Amino acid sequence: MPDQIVEEVRKVLREPLKAMPGIIRSGLFKPGASASYRLGWTGLAIKLLNGFAIPEVSVILREAIPELEKIRNEHRSERLRSTAAEYLLISASSFAMAR
Repeated sequence: MPDQIVEEVRKVLREPLKAMPGIIRSGLFKPGASASYRLGWTGLAIKLLNGFAIPEVSVILREAIPELEKIRNEHRSERLRSTAAEYLLISASSFAMAR
């Protein structure tokens, strides 16, 4: 019985998950977006990559590296700099595991 429930949940989530890479991309690369806004979308992308292994999300994270590096190196908030550094490490380890 639990296997049937898990399969039903996957069926329900399949379509919304297909749309997520486009939504994440538009949020992450929105012109004029704040650093915290970009980090929020990056965090969601990492959760999706770890939880659902959506290949497009990996591509988006690779494209986000320059933005994350800029936040890590230049932002005045220590909290945002450390979050960006953490996301860069997570992204790098995800890419290394994918090889």
